[in-house]
This record gives sequence, structure tokens and C-alpha cells, in this order.
Amino acid sequence: MRIFRAHYSFVEDCLDSYIVSACMHLLDLQDIDSSPRRKQPLFDILPKEEQYAFISEISNEILEKYVKRKDGNYALCFCLPLYVPI
Repeated sequence: MRIFRAHYSFVEDCLDSYIVSACMHLLDLQDIDSSPRRKQPLFDILPKEEQYAFISEISNEILEKYVKRKDGNYALCFCLPLYVPI
């Protein structure tokens, strides 16, 4: 039986919200339901390799801009407001 640990759940929720916030900032989304200004045209019909390359590019940009510190170490150093639905 797995023991529920509320603080782990809280940290996971916070990390998820930071990742969503970073994606929204990087893709220039005003809110969660808007269309990104930066997108891959016809993404759904691209070969899986090209879809993966596009997602990988965005993931690497998030890593470089929002997670990696200038000294090469990693830290969560987000300076973005969290998306909080009203």
C-alpha cells in the first residue's frame, strides 16, 4: 500500500504549474484557451519525427531559459506569474 504524502503532491502540482507557465510564456499564450503565436503549421499531419523535433526544441528552450542557471547548474528559477484560472 502506498502512503499518500500531501507535500509531494503539492510540489508536483507547483512544478506542473511552472512548466505550464513557461510553455505559455514561450509560446506567447495570453490564456490557456488561446492559440499560440508560435506554432508548427499542420502539426497533426507531420511525421512523428518532426513532431518530436518541434516538441524537443520547445523543451530545450524551457530548460535553457527557465531552469538552467548561468553557471551550468540546474535550479528552478522561474520568474513567471503562475496561470491561475478565475
